[in-house]
Amino acid sequence: MKELMSELFQIKKELALIKANSIKPLDDRKRELEIELLNYLENQGTDSARINGLGTISKTEAVMPQAEDWSKLYEHIQDTGSFHLLNRALNAAAYRETLESGVEVPGIVPFNKVTLSVRKDTAKAA
Repeated sequence: MKELMSELFQIKKELALIKANSIKPLDDRKRELEIELLNYLENQGTDSARINGLGTISKTEAVMPQAEDWSKLYEHIQDTGSFHLLNRALNAAAYRETLESGVEVPGIVPFNKVTLSVRKDTAKAA
């Protein structure tokens, strides 16, 4: 048991270091490059560019929703039945709170999700 836990803590430590030292800087640089390339396309007055043997970049746009007034949005969804406008994800914390207050929510079946909680001791072993 001690060996398994020790290895798990070591792997978690290594993953945190990799994420901190490798992934975040690469993600940051990737985003910088994307912004530079989007600016380049804008300055050239084009939506795409190609370099033979390397590849193609192209600017794409998509209309995305941003709720400005949730009350009005919910009212619209209820009035029109447009529930497809919402993602199908339940708020677990709000559901647990509702259950604790003694109210059952129709259409939801509770289940117990089992996970392993891992915390490293911060006190030095003697």
